[in-house]
Amino acid sequence: MIHIVVADDEPIFIKAISDIVKNKMESLGIHCTIHTLDNAEGVIELVNDYPVSLIFLDIDMPGLSGLDVAAQLYEEKHNREIVFVSSHDNYVFDALRVCPFSFVRKSRMREEIPDTIERFIGVYRIDNKFITVKSCYKSLRILAKEVLYIKKIGRNTSIVKSDGTIVKTWEPVSYFEKEYEDLGFVKIRKDTIANIKYLEAIAEDAVFFINGIVLPSSKERYAEITRRFLAYRRK
Repeated sequence: MIHIVVADDEPIFIKAISDIVKNKMESLGIHCTIHTLDNAEGVIELVNDYPVSLIFLDIDMPGLSGLDVAAQLYEEKHNREIVFVSSHDNYVFDALRVCPFSFVRKSRMREEIPDTIERFIGVYRIDNKFITVKSCYKSLRILAKEVLYIKKIGRNTSIVKSDGTIVKTWEPVSYFEKEYEDLGFVKIRKDTIANIKYLEAIAEDAVFFINGIVLPSSKERYAEITRRFLAYRRK
């Protein structure tokens, strides 16, 4: 079950957006619950109460704006995908500061919302795929979206998860590089691959994760890391 939020201060747009989302999800055969709000403040409470995956958020609302809410979610590193919906194209550049999933124009909702949902579902399905490894003579299945990075440390390869736990395996890093590139992992140096989903910024010799972790990267890999990082951001 996917939980989706639609927040807009105008009832006509709440209904229009909700109907488009519902019809598209039904056409994809995916069950969803749509939570509707006529203010931005309630979005924070909703994402704390439900496993929200996608938020359609009007930028220009009275009181706390959509940008304010998105900035707070971004600062708190909530793993939600925000789609800004607005009648004003000039808000796009302000919106980019909080790395939204997409930007939809109200004048083109019927075309742009279904396309946005298709792209989101593609990422969502990747996030819910598993990495299978052998550890301590047992086969383990780890959700790809739970992995921050995979690094060769000594004789073992360590899979470092977003909750701080570490799974050790004898599998070489090259195995993960080839096997899981399509799941959003990128090689940052000979002994390390990182989950692009968790990268916040990159430099010539380092990558920065959203939780504050910094890992060294190869200058020779900088162009490829940049290309993959920007491609992921555009999804």
